[in-house]
Amino acid sequence: MKTRLEDLIVSLALVFVTILFSCFFNFNVHPIEDAAILMRYAGHLAQGHGVVWNVGEPPVDGVTDFLFVIVVGYVHFLGIGLEMAARAVTIGAHLITVVLIYLAIRLIHKSGILAAALSALYFALGPGLLYASVYFGTPFFILFVTLAWISALRIIHRYNSASTYFAFSICALLMGLARPEGVIVAVLMLIAVCFMLGPNERKHAFCYFLFVFLLLGGAYFIWRWYYFGYPLPNPFYKKGGGHLYLRSLLTAINYAFEFCFPIIPAFVLAFRSGRLLKLAQCYAIPIVGSTCMWILLSNEMNFAGRFQYLIYPLGLLSWYPLVASVRVDYGFPLLRDLDCRNRFVLIALAIFISSSLLLLRMQLSVVGSSYRDRNYDIAYMLSDYADKGYTMCTTEAGLLPFYSKWRSIDAWGLNDSKIAHSGIITQEYLESIKPDLIIWHGYFSPIAPLSGRTGDLGPAWNQMVEELKLYAETNAYVLAGVFGTSPYDTRYYYVAQGNSDCKEIVARIRSLRSSEVNYALLHPSP
Repeated sequence: MKTRLEDLIVSLALVFVTILFSCFFNFNVHPIEDAAILMRYAGHLAQGHGVVWNVGEPPVDGVTDFLFVIVVGYVHFLGIGLEMAARAVTIGAHLITVVLIYLAIRLIHKSGILAAALSALYFALGPGLLYASVYFGTPFFILFVTLAWISALRIIHRYNSASTYFAFSICALLMGLARPEGVIVAVLMLIAVCFMLGPNERKHAFCYFLFVFLLLGGAYFIWRWYYFGYPLPNPFYKKGGGHLYLRSLLTAINYAFEFCFPIIPAFVLAFRSGRLLKLAQCYAIPIVGSTCMWILLSNEMNFAGRFQYLIYPLGLLSWYPLVASVRVDYGFPLLRDLDCRNRFVLIALAIFISSSLLLLRMQLSVVGSSYRDRNYDIAYMLSDYADKGYTMCTTEAGLLPFYSKWRSIDAWGLNDSKIAHSGIITQEYLESIKPDLIIWHGYFSPIAPLSGRTGDLGPAWNQMVEELKLYAETNAYVLAGVFGTSPYDTRYYYVAQGNSDCKEIVARIRSLRSSEVNYALLHPSP
């Protein structure tokens, strides 16, 4: 009873500290592009239109956070504002995950309070609140990653029963519903589980997993294929394409090291015995596999390592058993057996190392910016014309479509199945749309028309921009502005002359104040 009371008190203290830590983040900011995409889908779902990009059009799966969109849409349906709903879901998930990490280390690994509390605190001071501040659903996904790995750890550490196998399988399925890469992580966790089990137990774990994924997961897969018309989300067709992305892998390794470097010594110490080395290999399977899988996708919108963030709880939940017996194995004395001077030195050193790691983690996490994207201001201005049935075609498919509420064509294809499957937007497609507004993000400007830059997305992005530029310049569009902080990184805004509000929209775009420069006014077209 005393232990339970202590754990309750520590859990509440961890929640309190996490809430205090939130004061370091600016929550008075607009969403980042991809987060706004998710909220547009959630808003349409809450309004009863289904999972659609444009109201009245067929369903489109441009999201990779399917379960998050469903939950946020439902919370919004209950009467909570869309932005508030997204924040409530992500912050709530982060707080629950902090407590789960503490309790799992205490109950599964039988650790002391200090080791479990420091692990949970290190997670609390991570970038979870940063992701929540800009409306990403990453903490929601990580909650299911944590639940799945805790369920796997219970099997690995011999808390075996039919209910344990079933719980792991259900949590793994939910992880796959939260984000598609969760399916890969689930398979990696299953491999880790089977690595530690005997033949008979391995068979049971595999059969439960297969049953849940074939029955429930298969039913969902068939439904989504029928509902959307294709098996995978649009971003996987666009961002994967069957290529290997070495740069994505290198970025993933960099973030994996950032998230896990304090626990690397624990894995090194596992070499002291064969049993611990096998356990370390088991723990490493989902960590290493979840890092390497990103070679299959491009690295676009990997804000603050959010794609690799799942490695963070995996490592924090795995380090303690690898070091729990270090004192006994190496014959180190108990703290109480040391004289006062050596006891003081050891305690001071432990406090210094722990506080340094926590402060470094805080510094790495608080990297948010209060930068106000011009697209946000333009989108709010364009919302005045939302009821006129206008269409925009944009490479910036987050803030502009979400806040303007215009019908929107995503020129890159993440939210357009035709473009995603064909590979690029064409003149014929643009002609069939006849957009009232064309916006693109380019790496040139009127004063630097031939920069030769490609950005993170490579030549395919420039090819798309050239198609948009050709259509705008040959079909009587007015250049309202070319905004950017550099002439080599700009956003173009073209308005169709045939639009009844053309002059007014052009004037309002040009009149918006910003720290960015309008390069179209510096070097206007003849």
